[in-house]
Amino acid sequence: MNGEEQLWIRMCNLLFEMERKWVDKYDGDAAVRLHRRMIQVIDDAGYRIHNPLNEIYDETRTDVEASILQDDSEHAHVMRIRTALKPVIYRKAADGTLLLVQRGVIIAG
Repeated sequence: MNGEEQLWIRMCNLLFEMERKWVDKYDGDAAVRLHRRMIQVIDDAGYRIHNPLNEIYDETRTDVEASILQDDSEHAHVMRIRTALKPVIYRKAADGTLLLVQRGVIIAG
């Protein structure tokens, strides 16, 4: 990973953190519109930020690193991603395919 890509990944993480902490609370606000424009710049640069929150989790997923919450019930159940601490980040390759450049960090249960 080169220095430029590291900078884009840092920016992706910062934008994800902004969204996680306050953007959802201020829908329609000027800051939200600015955040959306910043996400568009990330997209134009060829990066995709994916928040896996509420998706189904199983051990076969390779796009996230998971911490599993203890389940007191003895029944098998579908685990969901309850918290996303870091997003999954992809970069678009020259042929249009998406390459995983950062695994998400999540809590599932």
